[in-house]
Parts: sequence; structure tokens; C-alpha cells
Amino acid sequence: ETPVPPGTEEQDCYFFKVSELATKGGLDATKAVNLHRVQVAQRAGSHHMNIFKVKTIVGLDPAKGAVQKAQNGTGECFKSPNWADWPLIANSQQEGNVDWTYPEGVANVLQPDDWIMLQTHYVNATTQKTEDPGLVRVNFTSIAADKVTAELGTIFATKQSIRI
Repeated sequence: ETPVPPGTEEQDCYFFKVSELATKGGLDATKAVNLHRVQVAQRAGSHHMNIFKVKTIVGLDPAKGAVQKAQNGTGECFKSPNWADWPLIANSQQEGNVDWTYPEGVANVLQPDDWIMLQTHYVNATTQKTEDPGLVRVNFTSIAADKVTAELGTIFATKQSIRI
């Protein structure tokens, strides 16, 4: 849960080590997680939610804390160059539920030492109301390594060369 008082915009970044998620899910933390399904639920007021695989560290760094809050356009979690080369695992552009199962045999392979970052963005203003507090729930489902026939490629979420 994240508080989103009236008149504020909250965009927070939450970092998770894949091996720790594996342990919580009853998987072997020393082996890759073969992500095969992503389920997301969000409360009203969500602008978007992204889940990235962390790559190049710029200013947004899991070493700076598991939760990095940013409010009203300030803070590293608002600066898109921080995740310019981070592969996108999942995205939602609205409140409600997303349930995405990959095709049979397809997995997004996450290594035990990988970090993932979940970013939530809520707005509580006259143009958009947030059910306070903002809340996102995510479930990941994996498949066994011997069931993987293809590894999912991911899209690039930020196009830095666009100029307006």
C-alpha cells in the first residue's frame, strides 16, 4: 500500500531480488525462475504499473533501498533514463486486473541474482481520483525448466531518441 493524499502524484519503485522471490514462492533460490504468467490487480487511480528487469544502474539503484518513493515529479523513480535499457516484463495502463499467460513453453527466464523493479504511479487530483491508499498486487507463475521451449524477449520501454 502507498498513501496518495489529495492533490498528489505518487510514483514509487520497489526492488525485489529474484532469489528472494523464489524462496517466498517455494522454489529453489539457486535456480532460474521461468516466468510464464503475470497477474496484476490495481486500485482505482492508477496511471500505470511497470515491472522491469534491472540492468544498467544510473541513479535508481536497488542498493539504495527496497522502496524508493517519489512524489509530484521529483525523485529518481520519475526519471526514465534510469531504466532506459531495462527490459519490460509487464505493464498496465489502467486500474483493474491484467492476467497474461505466455504461450505454451514460453518463459521469461530470470536468474537468481537478477533484480526486478515494480513501479507504481498513482494520481489523486481533480482530473483523476485515487482510492487511498494506492495498492498493487502481483502474482507470478513459473514453469519447470524442462517445459521451456522458447525464452521470451521483452520490449524496450523508453525511446530516448524521440525529440519533440
